Amino acid sequence: MLATHEETILSKTMANPSSYCKTQGSPLRDPSCRIVRRPVVYVTRRIPQEGLSVLLEVCNVKQWDSELVAPKGEILANVVGVDGILCLPSDRISAEVLDAAGPQLRVVATISFDSKHIDVEECHRRGVQVVTCCLRPTEILAELTISLALLTIKESQTELSFQLVNGKSRNVESLTWKKIAKMRFGVFGQTKLGKRVAKILRNIGISNVLIADVDTNNMLLQKSDVICVCGSQSENSSELFSRASLEKMKKDAIVIISTSQDRTVNYTDLYSALRDGRIKAAGLNDCNQESVPFKTLFLGLGNCTFLPQSQESVHDVREKVSVGISKSLLVALDDVKRRQQTED
Repeated sequence: MLATHEETILSKTMANPSSYCKTQGSPLRDPSCRIVRRPVVYVTRRIPQEGLSVLLEVCNVKQWDSELVAPKGEILANVVGVDGILCLPSDRISAEVLDAAGPQLRVVATISFDSKHIDVEECHRRGVQVVTCCLRPTEILAELTISLALLTIKESQTELSFQLVNGKSRNVESLTWKKIAKMRFGVFGQTKLGKRVAKILRNIGISNVLIADVDTNNMLLQKSDVICVCGSQSENSSELFSRASLEKMKKDAIVIISTSQDRTVNYTDLYSALRDGRIKAAGLNDCNQESVPFKTLFLGLGNCTFLPQSQESVHDVREKVSVGISKSLLVALDDVKRRQQTED
């Protein structure tokens, strides 16, 4: 096992305390040569090295070095004694995880725009600060969703050909565009994003738009030609789009997932529905901090569309986000430390 930064300092200090204090200075405090404990942060997944380097400048880091979701047992075993946790949306940070971490835990940071996967109320009760990524403007995400929907429709129907200029079809009088305009679009999720998507659809000439947060009578599922999944404000929305829901859709229905972090979608069932032809096509937005689950499998399907982007742009976005959230985590750790010193 590799020695931690603290263990290395301690061994050198015990061997020759005076010389080490004089040459190193930090993290030892001269002249008493007391060891300054470095905060410990647990990272639940492999993140870009640039973000990890930010943490390593100040902290000791433990990490689940894999692209796959860390098993619950792995998280519970490795959060013991840490000061901070850096997680992703698929990691459930519950009271059980907080208990395992211990009372010294100060910050839980997530590479996500929301904190639905974190027990925020329990964190606040324990004095643990929760840090999230800066929200992406709803306008941008809504426009990406519309672009993905139109691109998916175009690729799933080879006879359609159209071009958008400034958010509007250049050939609005063409038969192909008129065919799209007659489609019924269902928007699931009366969130800011869902409402904005519905508004843009109407602005570009699509009059038949349904929007709902809870589809109790299955009208949105059964009647829509295109369904845009834009999150949900309902607490009971986890994996609403599973096999049962997908089987209620039209055989030629097209499903658009606005963000890969949407917990309303069961991606295993979505893959099966696309593979078996139970729905016509799907469009997935992969321009996020966490990639689409089972993306490799979806790429093997001929009826699944991703927003065009280079691997360089994907890495660039994730690098910037990981650096930003790592810096925010360090700031939060420092704020809590100062507050504790003031109280003492």
